[in-house]
Amino acid sequence: MYRLRLYVAGLGPAVERQIAGVRSLLDAACGGGYELAVCDILEHPLQAQEDTIYATPTLLRLRPPPTARVVGDLSDPQRVVKGLVLAGNGG
Repeated sequence: MYRLRLYVAGLGPAVERQIAGVRSLLDAACGGGYELAVCDILEHPLQAQEDTIYATPTLLRLRPPPTARVVGDLSDPQRVVKGLVLAGNGG
């Protein structure tokens, strides 16, 4: 089971579309074998600091270790899957 955290800055229509896109990508890549938490850095700055988040959006794979991250544009599924090392790992 993958455990992921998506960091965003504020909520609004664009961020909601981004969250939906990430969920869709993860459904396809992980077959539903994941948990995704969304963290707004404006509301939870200490959590962002703990995870050393410097830019949004940032998608972290927390489990299985080691931690992996993709920063910036999350619209390219191949980039996200490769960056998070999702294929063939811990699903």
